[in-house]
Amino acid sequence: MNNLFKSGIFWTMFITVIITAIIIFVFPYYFEEYKVVSYRLLVAFSFFFIISILVLLYVLFLQERTQEYLKIREEMNLEEKLVEI
Repeated sequence: MNNLFKSGIFWTMFITVIITAIIIFVFPYYFEEYKVVSYRLLVAFSFFFIISILVLLYVLFLQERTQEYLKIREEMNLEEKLVEI
């Protein structure tokens, strides 16, 4: 549990949920264009899912298997360039 609170990914997702809740519940009191529920939900969930996808991509690129694949791919590109020359 202690490692969970030290994780940047946890805090990113936690803040995203808080901001999403603020957009849904607080924005109608401050901004006239957010009076419609469907618009608030569209904006809030768009924000939430964009951040979620970015976090998942970040986690994917941190994996060792992905890093190995990228290195192999880079080596193949260098070999192709050498063959072309």
